[in-house]
Amino acid sequence: MHTQTLTTRHKLQHDAQQLDYLVQQGKIPPERFEAAAAAMRQVAEETNKGPSEHADTKAKSGGYISLSARHRAKLGSSWGRMAFMDPARSMLPHRAVPFRPRLEVSALEAAYLRDNVLYFDNFLTTKALHRIRRFCLESSAFNQQKALGSVGAQLDEGFATPLLFQIAEELAQTLPHIFRRHRLRYAWAYKFDSTLQEGIDAHADQAAVNVNFWITPDSDNLDPQSGGLVIFKAVAPKNWTFEDFNNRGSGEAIEKVIEADGRRNITVQYQQNRVVVFDSSLFHQTDRFRFKPHYKSRRINVTLLFGKRSDSKVISR
Repeated sequence: MHTQTLTTRHKLQHDAQQLDYLVQQGKIPPERFEAAAAAMRQVAEETNKGPSEHADTKAKSGGYISLSARHRAKLGSSWGRMAFMDPARSMLPHRAVPFRPRLEVSALEAAYLRDNVLYFDNFLTTKALHRIRRFCLESSAFNQQKALGSVGAQLDEGFATPLLFQIAEELAQTLPHIFRRHRLRYAWAYKFDSTLQEGIDAHADQAAVNVNFWITPDSDNLDPQSGGLVIFKAVAPKNWTFEDFNNRGSGEAIEKVIEADGRRNITVQYQQNRVVVFDSSLFHQTDRFRFKPHYKSRRINVTLLFGKRSDSKVISR
C-alpha cells in the first residue's frame, strides 16, 4: 500500500510523533522536520472531520483514507520517505542473548516440547535490549500500516539490523532442541497506538516456531495484568493456506475452530524483555492493553519466524 496515496490517521500521527522525537534527540534538523510533523498532524486532523467537510478525502473501508492532491502537496517530500535510520548496524561484540545454565535450558526445552508454548524473562542482555529499542524508536522503517491502529516494520523493508540476526542465531544455539534445523525465515516489529486497547486478531503464522518479545518498559504499561499475548490451543488446519489463517476476512472461520476447541488458551502477561516461543500453527492474538499516551510509551513487539509450517510440531503429529 503506497504511503503517499493510501494511509491511515494513526500512521500520520505516528510519523509526526517520531519526527518530533528525532528532532528532540538531535538526529534530524528541526528547520525541515518540525514543519513536516506539523503538516502530518494537520492532515490527520482534517481527515478526521470526514468527507462532509473534506469531500476530496475519501474514507476507505477498514479505516484507510485516500489522500487528496492538496493533502499530498501539504505533506511534501518528507511524507513516505525515510527521515532517519538508526546507524547501529553492527552486531554486538558480546552476546545479545545471555548464556543460560544447561539445567535451565533443559527445563525450558522440556516445557516447550510438552506444551508447544514457552515463555521466560530476561531474554536479551541490557545492551541488546537498549539497542533494539533504539532502532525501533528512531528508524523510519515502520511503513506497514494496519487499519486497526498499528504500524509495522518488515525484515525486507528496513527492519534488518544485524543485531536481529545475532539475536536469532544465539536463541537457536541456546535452545537447540526447539529450533533444531529451523532457520530464521522472517521478522517484523509492530508499534501500537496507545489509545487503541485492542491489537491483532486471532491468526496463525506461516512458520514452524514463532518467537515474540516485548521491548517497551513496564512503567509505560498502565495495566500490568494485560498487554501480552493470548495463545490458543486450537491449531490452524493443516490444509489451510496463509490467506485462510491470516486474513481479517477469515475471522469467523478462525473463531469456529477456536470455539470447537473450547477456547483453551495460555495468556502471557506483558513484561519488558519477556519472550514467548510457541508453535506457529497455534492461533494467537494480542491481549487487550493500555499504555501511556506518549511516543516512547507505545507497545512494541518484535516477532521472529523460524522454519517451515510443514515442520510444525502440532500439525505433523
